[in-house]
Amino acid sequence: MKKIFKRILFLFVILSHSVFAENSITSIKLTNLNEALQIGLKNSKRILVSRYELDKAKGDKITASLRPNPYISLNADVFPYYKGKFDPEAQQYGINLGYQIETAGKREARMNLADKNMKVTELLFAEAVRQVYLMIGTVYYETLAAKERLLLAEDNYTAMNLIAEINKKRLSKQDISNLELIRSEVARDQYATQIIQNKVSYLRSKAALTVLLGHDSNKIDIQINENLAFPNDPPEIQVDTAIQSALHGRPDYLALIGNEELSISNIRLQKSHAVPDVVVALDAFNQQNQKFYGATVTVPIPVFSRNQGEIAKSIATKKQAEKSKEELYLNLTNEIKILSEEIKIRYSAIKNINQNSIIKSTEAIKIMELAYKSGGATLIEYMDTRRAFNETRLMLIDTLMQYETVLFRYKYSLGFDLNLNTE
Repeated sequence: MKKIFKRILFLFVILSHSVFAENSITSIKLTNLNEALQIGLKNSKRILVSRYELDKAKGDKITASLRPNPYISLNADVFPYYKGKFDPEAQQYGINLGYQIETAGKREARMNLADKNMKVTELLFAEAVRQVYLMIGTVYYETLAAKERLLLAEDNYTAMNLIAEINKKRLSKQDISNLELIRSEVARDQYATQIIQNKVSYLRSKAALTVLLGHDSNKIDIQINENLAFPNDPPEIQVDTAIQSALHGRPDYLALIGNEELSISNIRLQKSHAVPDVVVALDAFNQQNQKFYGATVTVPIPVFSRNQGEIAKSIATKKQAEKSKEELYLNLTNEIKILSEEIKIRYSAIKNINQNSIIKSTEAIKIMELAYKSGGATLIEYMDTRRAFNETRLMLIDTLMQYETVLFRYKYSLGFDLNLNTE
């Protein structure tokens, strides 16, 4: 009796834990990709990490606007307050108050550099968001495709299971051989295995999407209430116009233009550092009860160091920025040309598959199912037709996924405006 009670208690604990675990998972339902992008913008860890670069750039602006601190120097060479060896009248002490005057517009150059750096940082942040969007879009459509493959495998299993059940009845009536029943059951079991494999792929895609959206896949379950469907007509693409749009709207390209301007500002700043600053100080001394006042001006003589190294580095950085911009221009134009052609090719493939292969394979499987159930076709013929239907559907799913992904990538290859409010 005690053993039975312990077993019941153990099962109760296990079931309670399972129910609690299921209830602890929050479901997020998505109806389209834009909803996923908005969630990613708010919660993506990559975006949040990149956002701190904006705070750092703001800190640089504050630092650049600061002026040098004045300094004070106190000295007491002989300062006894006791009678003895030293004469109290021999007290010697003084104060020195000074300030460094920046020359050659150093502060203005620093502030200008910080402003340019802030603009570049904003563009780089927008580019980081664009890259995250591209990853989210790619994984989103991969998840949709994985779901479609899972549904297809389940449909195939249901259809093949029905054939296996029919064959059991036929075998009981001795209308077919036991071998034919085994073949139909093996085919059904193969689709059952396919369901498991597709389910694993679907779960992996959902987990990857969940992480990209900034959530814990162990606590959040993403549910996409959307299916891959036949798309509308592709956009009319004028490659030259698209390239010009990208040159004026892509944050990565605009950031490289900003880097050129930033490097020019840095050259000005480094050249200003070649001009020495002036330190002006006021002095007051007391020596043997005699007070003295004066002023000191200190100017370094730029004989050896004139900031040559930093000036050379800043010039090299400018040339580097120019070449980086040229390289991105080539990659950008090439990317848009390829994407524009790929959109046409993918859409043509979808149209061809949908209007020819899908219609024919769907009609063929319907006819073959009726023929096999009525005894007018062999199991081998039915299985071959089912396999062709399955391969055609998989080909359509892959092509739809690739088309939607390419269309999405093309959209964000033209530009990206995040409308940042960084003040």
